[in-house]
Amino acid sequence: MNTVQAPLGTVVAAIDGSVAADLAVDFAVAQARLTRRPLTLVHALSPMSTVWLAPVGLSPSMGTGIGLEALESQAHELLTEVHADVTGQAPEVEVHEVLGFGDPRQVLLDVASRASMVVLGSRGRGPLASLLLGSVAVGVAHHVPCPLVVMRPPDGADRHGVLVAVDGSDRCAPALELAFQQASMRELPLTVLHAYWDVRHAAAHAHGDQEGVHGDEDELIILAETLAGMAEKYPDVVVRRALATGLADLAILDAAADKEMVVLGTHHGSAAHEMVYGSVASSVLEHASCAVALVPLALRD
Repeated sequence: MNTVQAPLGTVVAAIDGSVAADLAVDFAVAQARLTRRPLTLVHALSPMSTVWLAPVGLSPSMGTGIGLEALESQAHELLTEVHADVTGQAPEVEVHEVLGFGDPRQVLLDVASRASMVVLGSRGRGPLASLLLGSVAVGVAHHVPCPLVVMRPPDGADRHGVLVAVDGSDRCAPALELAFQQASMRELPLTVLHAYWDVRHAAAHAHGDQEGVHGDEDELIILAETLAGMAEKYPDVVVRRALATGLADLAILDAAADKEMVVLGTHHGSAAHEMVYGSVASSVLEHASCAVALVPLALRD
């Protein structure tokens, strides 16, 4: 699949020459520097790549091998160029390159099996690349064994801080840990949101009343228990606690409107857990206007 095996614990950045991919590289470099881990640049070529040859100025040529050879040459040039840029910006970071052949989702998942984090852009370059990388983010999110960060191009909004969504159970610990880590390393405030559906608010929701943050003593106690120990571990992080009633994905998207990143957990397990947690993660991944970090949560049933 690849020319070089990724080192264990590496931070992976998927590249394709797009603006979103450039942002992914920047984030991955910062993560590698802050955590003192190697960085692996990954580019994937699939058979579908030969039907979109505008970037190299060729016409589609299936079966001749000419298109694929041109794209492979361009891919090596792209990897070399980005590698050089990273080395110039962060000479202390150990950089590796992987050129994978096949479905981009599988290429990334294969590399992710040895990674500490995977970072990619939400959209690629050109009509076909946009379609492919958009589906890649969703496909990888459903199976990735490590945290996945999906970057968005800037939209001009004033953003500051990290948001993490929790459900009041100990399953959210990995997502909470990553959110505190990101807030601490990047010196950002952290909002911890517990969104839940309450029958007392169902009627209001049915009548179109806006869901909102409110104070519920029982839920605040659950939230405080969820955060136990984190304040001691990350004393530098300024934390705001928030509760929201209603549909979790809508509450998260609303709270993330002015944030730089939203962090939430996702399950790779039973159909029931996929339906509850996977649908929320997919909705946030699709509609959030900021960076999204998805953290696989271990099933403890």
